[in-house]
Amino acid sequence: MSPLYVLLGFFVLGTSGTMCEDRNSCFNSLYQYENCMKHMIQRWETELILLEAEVEKLKEAATPLVSFFAGLKADFQLVTGQMNFDHMLLNEGHAYNCSTGVFTSPVRGVYSFTLTIGMPTPESAKDYLRLSIMKNKERVGYLYIEWEGMWLKRSEVTIVELRHGDQVYVQIDDVPAGFTTIGGLPYYSHFSGFLIGKSSCE
Repeated sequence: MSPLYVLLGFFVLGTSGTMCEDRNSCFNSLYQYENCMKHMIQRWETELILLEAEVEKLKEAATPLVSFFAGLKADFQLVTGQMNFDHMLLNEGHAYNCSTGVFTSPVRGVYSFTLTIGMPTPESAKDYLRLSIMKNKERVGYLYIEWEGMWLKRSEVTIVELRHGDQVYVQIDDVPAGFTTIGGLPYYSHFSGFLIGKSSCE
């Protein structure tokens, strides 16, 4: 039974006494009350539609959860070119591909990326080991590791605005003689990133 008919039933019971002088006046009152309730329900339905539209706008404006954290399954043999962090530990939003080592931006916004490298270094070398955080073909972060004949751990943090579909990855620029491997445990070496905030326009 609908709420409208329940309310009408209470109205009939309430008007069955002195409130109705005759049947016609009672039915007229009942008709007016029914029309009033219909108008109220129509107004509520309109307000509900407006509220649902506002909720959808808020959902579209909200910042989605996008974050990843990837390490290495084993020690990485140094070679110039793109580096793949293949041990996935976190991938909210599924934007990082652990098969390729590439993060693809799902929405336009401002992102933070961190590259951390831990590794044994030679006693001496002619140059630094150089790695870059790349946005498509553009360098947006730069990390170099010197030689000291001991384990070193270095990090680079960068903040960059990405459009939908932009790609971010790690590239090894140069491997001087003496540098051989990067430590393979996740707390030695890892690549991570997250969405700080969604841009107001696509």
